[in-house]
Formats: sequence, C-alpha cells, structure tokens
Amino acid sequence: RDLYFYGTSCCGAGPAYNSLQSTDLRLTRSRFLYAPVDGIRLKSTKQTKRGGTPYVKFENNTAEFGEGALYYKGTGARILGNYFAFNSFEQRTAYTLNNMAQRSVVAHNTLLYNGDKAGHYSWARGNIHHHNLVIGQDFLGPQFDAAVFHALTGAQEGLVIEYNWVLGPSLVSFARLDTAQSTQPDEAGRYTTIKHNVHMGLGMTTKGYNHTIEHNTGSRFLQVESWASIDDHNLYTVARYNAHSEVKSRGSTLEFDAIPGYASLNLCGDLVVCNPRNHTAPPELTRQLLPLTDGVQEELINGAWPAVDTSGVGEGEDSFNEAGVIDGDDLLGLFEPHEIGTPTAEAMDFRPKADGKLVWSCSDCAGDGGTYNYVDQKPSWTDFDDYAGAYSVDDELWVPGCHDCVTGGKFGGGVFPYTPPEFAPTSSPTAMPTTPMPTPKPTTTAAPVISWAPTPRPVRVVQTQAPAALFVVSGELYFEGITCEYVDSNVDVFVAAIADLCSVDAAAVSVACAVSDGDAPSRGVRRLQTDGVIVTYEVSVETADEAAAIAAAIEGISTDDVDVALDK
Repeated sequence: RDLYFYGTSCCGAGPAYNSLQSTDLRLTRSRFLYAPVDGIRLKSTKQTKRGGTPYVKFENNTAEFGEGALYYKGTGARILGNYFAFNSFEQRTAYTLNNMAQRSVVAHNTLLYNGDKAGHYSWARGNIHHHNLVIGQDFLGPQFDAAVFHALTGAQEGLVIEYNWVLGPSLVSFARLDTAQSTQPDEAGRYTTIKHNVHMGLGMTTKGYNHTIEHNTGSRFLQVESWASIDDHNLYTVARYNAHSEVKSRGSTLEFDAIPGYASLNLCGDLVVCNPRNHTAPPELTRQLLPLTDGVQEELINGAWPAVDTSGVGEGEDSFNEAGVIDGDDLLGLFEPHEIGTPTAEAMDFRPKADGKLVWSCSDCAGDGGTYNYVDQKPSWTDFDDYAGAYSVDDELWVPGCHDCVTGGKFGGGVFPYTPPEFAPTSSPTAMPTTPMPTPKPTTTAAPVISWAPTPRPVRVVQTQAPAALFVVSGELYFEGITCEYVDSNVDVFVAAIADLCSVDAAAVSVACAVSDGDAPSRGVRRLQTDGVIVTYEVSVETADEAAAIAAAIEGISTDDVDVALDK
C-alpha cells in the first residue's frame, strides 16, 4: 500500500503453476501513472475456473493515462473506491475492469473517459455492482457490441447492478444481459437484478429470463423477445417503475410491439409499448400515467444533458438515437471533437420534479412496492410505489463513485458498507415455469444458427520456442454459419472459450479469423461471407511441458466441448 508506479505496474502474472495460490492479495492507496499495456494485474491462481480461488482486494487506488487498466482473478474479490481515468486509448483493450472471477463486489469506483470498449466484465455468477460513477466509457471508440456492465449467459445468476450513474457519450450500452446465438431456452441467463440506476446517453439491453428491472432512469431500454435460438426471451422478467425516453422490443409478438414479461407502471414515450401488464397494477395508478413526450430529462430537477445522445448505437438494425443515425462513426462524424459534450456529475440532480409525470398520488402506496427474491413463481404484489425512476421526490441525492479517493480513503458517506438484496439460489432450475407462452408472429427470416463442422480440431499444431522464453501452441478451428465480423465482435468470447479448453489464462490466448476456401480450411482469406470461417488461435506458455499438455488437450476436444466453452 501507499506506493507510486510510474510507467510500470503491479503485481505480475500470479502463481506459475496450477497447484500454487496467492492468498489475501491486497493493493490499497496506491497510484498508477502511464501503466503498460498489461495494466495492473492481481491474480490469486493460474487456474481458469468459476469459483474456489482465493480472495483479492483493490481499494482506494488511482490509475490514469495507462495503456491498460485492471485485470483480477479471485473469488469474492473487492474492487472498492478506485479512480480510473483516460486509460487504454492506444490499445483499446476489452474492459477497464477485466477479470475471471465470481461474487466480486465492485463499488464506489469512478471511471472517467476510458478507452476500453466496456467497463466491468461479468464472467461468472454473483457479481455485485453498486454506487459506481462511469462517464464516457469507450469514449470516441469504435467498439459497439459491449456494455459498461456486460454479463455473459453464465454470469447472470445473482448479478446485481444498483445505484450507479452511467453517463455518455459512449458507443456501448449501460447494461447488457447477453446470450450466444446457439444458447437454448434452458441454458439462458436468469436472475439478474437491475435497480435504481441512472443511465443517460447509453441504452440497456436484456435477454434471458426471470430478471428484475425496476426504478431505473435512462435514455433507452431494449427488452428482447426473439433473437437467435430463443423466441421467448424475458417471458418471466419483471420490469416496473422504470422511466426511459424510449422503450422498444426486438422480435415482439405482442400487440403494439410491446416489451415481453411482467411489465407495468413504466413511463416512456409510448405507454402501450412499455406497459403490456398494466392490468396487474391498481387502476388508481395506471390512469395517472402520462407519456414522456419530451423525454425523461424534462421530468427531472436537473436532468438537462450536455452531451450527444448515443443511447441507440450498437443495438442492431432498429437502433436509434437523437442524431438519427445508426453507426457510431457516422454519429460522431457529425461533430467536431469540441462539440461533443463531456459532462461531469457536478450539479446533476436526477430526482423527479414534485409536480411532474414521474410522481403519482396513491392512497394505498404504503411500504415498499418493489420485487424481491423473484425466481420462478408468478410474481404478485400487495404494495406499490408512487414514483418511477431511480429516485423518489423525497430521496436524499446520493451521488455514486469514489469520494476523496485520490487522497486516500473515503467512500460515499454513510452508504458504505452495503448490504445487497437477496437473490437467486446457486443452482438453476431444471425446467422453465409453466406460464403459457404467447403465440409468435409469423416471420420470414430465420434466426441465424451456428453449426460446428467438422469436429473442431487443431490443424497444423505447431510447438515452437517464441521470443522471451515462451512456447507457442497454435491451431485452427473451422466453423460454419458465422462470419469473421461476428468473430471480431465477440473476440473476448472466443478467447475465453479457448482459454477454458486449454486451462490457461485468457491473456495467454490470441485469435484471428479468416474465411475458408472450402477445400483447405487452412488456406483461408480475410473477407466477409458465410461459407465458413477459420478461427486461428495461439496459446503462449512458459515451458515445453505446458505446451505439450495443451497440444494433447486440443487433440481430444469435440464439437460439444467447443459448444459448451463458448456458451459459458
């Protein structure tokens, strides 16, 4: 603790062997300036597995103007009260807070204008994010298919995202609950809680089942119903008390293209889209709802947004934003750099106006009307709230992020320590609930399907000694039904899958994509088509024995092994 790192980093590659572990690894009250591309690394184990690794802690540190930010690995990690600013603009790495960990608590951090395409990577279940301030993530960057809080399928169980401010301009989403194209309904993510967040200039996208989305204030909310192999996403998701300028569904089968799930008492530009289940709420409340024809900012005490709205960028063919363009490069190309607002949190007040549309009169709104511990049962409520959005009229204006973090050691007043809500059990249900599914609309476009053919296997496995005393195992995997554009947009998923198959750290893996010429996959060329692609990978290790073990493991992988690894 209390260290200064100038042009260098901490704390190495971690244990050298799977049998070794670092315990109680902590880094506190230290400052990093111009960190190298590997960034700050805290690893308690060499193993790649979801759970059962020692704890790490990164608290009250600053990291500025580095080529990389933070990578950590440790179960139950604590990333608390840190300040990350202006990192990764040269390298454009994947995540400011990259990790292979579960049950992390990421709280009271401030992330300002970092160049990484995303904020925190939820790789495994049970992560909790609260009271973080994030502004301008992926600022002026080219990456779109990512989010400040990005959760893979297996990471959505028990994920909690609460009491954060996430502000643009940004070319990624605020929160994204994702699935792979091959994910089946019984494999989809479940049980994420997203409550009391403010996300201006960024959208939110949800896939999967049984999520709870309540009391958020933001620019855009996209609740997916049909995508890829699943045609009933969010059938059991609760979405209530949210206030967004725009709400849309993808692949809706409901009247008015409404969003799926138990959605009621939301405010948006078109109330029939965001409230298909208003019959479950008291008429005393539903008849007071009015559309947000001028956007949600007009209903806030000080919600005037000084930045260009990028909330629709990167959300598919139906993307939209206030500038009227889809592609992020086109959007930013409309402005000179100095014309793109760079907001600060100072003076922002996202509480609702007392006489505005976000507040209702309610004689029976005693107690807490939120949804808690929702898993599989059909939800029912006896209490209701009398406001929409992240704040009520009489709330204290909590401001997230680290406070006095540079000078060492204060979190945000009395809101820390924090007790997260109860969430889902550690095991997923074996079957979906029996609530009737809606009849899908007819469609003329089939969802894309990924197939693996032939059985994935390395081609021309090479074991050569690389510079800096490294050994490299390389090979190729052939896939049908996807494009190199898809691989490039999901490169972190492919890297994590190969790392999982080889039992190595993801930092040791690199991948590249080429299109097959049909007869000889290894003679691929780099162009966009769908005849099949070759994903070439390299795994760098330190010893010849490790290289030989990886080569032997690769020889035995099957189609199912690759499919499972990609879906994790």
